[in-house]
Amino acid sequence: MSGLVYYALGGGHGHALRGLALLTRLGRGTLILPERLAPWARALAVDHRPVAGHGGAPAALLDELGAPELLLVDVFPRGVVKELPPLLGRAHARWLVTRNLEPDFYLHPAVRDTIDRRYERIVWTEDPPPALAALAPPATRIEPVLLAPEALERAQARRVLGLGEGDERPLVLAIGSGAVETQRRMARLVEKLAARLGLAWRFASHELEADGGVLPLFPLARYLAAADVAIAAGGYHAVHELRAARVPAVFVPQRRRHDDQRHRVRGERVARDPEELEREVESALGEGPRPARPPAGPAGAGGARSLAALVERRVQQRVFAEEEVAALARG
Repeated sequence: MSGLVYYALGGGHGHALRGLALLTRLGRGTLILPERLAPWARALAVDHRPVAGHGGAPAALLDELGAPELLLVDVFPRGVVKELPPLLGRAHARWLVTRNLEPDFYLHPAVRDTIDRRYERIVWTEDPPPALAALAPPATRIEPVLLAPEALERAQARRVLGLGEGDERPLVLAIGSGAVETQRRMARLVEKLAARLGLAWRFASHELEADGGVLPLFPLARYLAAADVAIAAGGYHAVHELRAARVPAVFVPQRRRHDDQRHRVRGERVARDPEELEREVESALGEGPRPARPPAGPAGAGGARSLAALVERRVQQRVFAEEEVAALARG
């Protein structure tokens, strides 16, 4: 499939991870992602174009991409008046791949006008806010789009994380998120909490220097079987990967401008301060693995497989009926 481009600039890790999940399943396509995440694409042998800094894709890269058959923009139709309009105009078709977010962003007049006029389809990987049903493009709901690496068994995962066979302590695995200083504070808190409760601890982060319990784990889902309890913010991948792996978790949702993390972790264990975090970790450890949950979206195959099927069919057929879209979305 030539001319498939996944545009994953505009935010944190989740944008690139969804692109990697799709393109590894398809085995083709080009991912535009932040330069700091390029090692992930190289590790998975995905064709990619890294972009330095916090800006959008430079003009030279947009020229190189030419006229994609299908352009998938992840979450933010970035550059409404900046770098995306030329690429939107050249792409034969444009899809928006997105998740639950504060509706005021997409309903801003300039952003809504771009979505309504320039995008052929919106693919929701979480339930959208009701207010966004007003957007003009047809909407398709699929399950969360996640990487699906071969998971290590518990004993092997613990060995890889540096826990010897004689170390029977339960493991608390914290997942770093947000600003570097925020992650440093959380890592120190987790270390102290683990010492008080007699736990082993590891802190998964790609922003902090690997040291002691801090490790740059990728793909994270490969190692989750080692954890007896996890601590995470309310980000997309952390929440959905922990649910899929049935790891007991305590969430510390962060305030984000567009990502409603509190909404995502509703009904889960949530901590608002260090004392509550310690109590919730102790409680979660006493419950063992969480029960299986029903799928977060339509029953059937995972979101990455459904999205790949939709993309394959769209490129083959160019136009296909909504009933066929619904069947492919269900897997």
